[in-house]
Amino acid sequence: MFGYSKEAWTKSADGQYRANPNTYVLDCANGGYRLSQLCNTGGGERDISPRGTARETYDWINAFITGVNKAKEAEQ
Repeated sequence: MFGYSKEAWTKSADGQYRANPNTYVLDCANGGYRLSQLCNTGGGERDISPRGTARETYDWINAFITGVNKAKEAEQ
């Protein structure tokens, strides 16, 4: 959708893992979920959605995708 990597992490030839910045990931912790985006190669994240239940997060992600698609349509 944005042209970012679909894989959150890449393993280099020396066996080290590196985060792929700008990739969106599903963050799961303490029984809750949220959409996050990787910010740097060290794995830092920024929150895109608030933490919620699986269903709330699913609905939030669908709303996010719909918003992006509408913005793209408006640019054309």
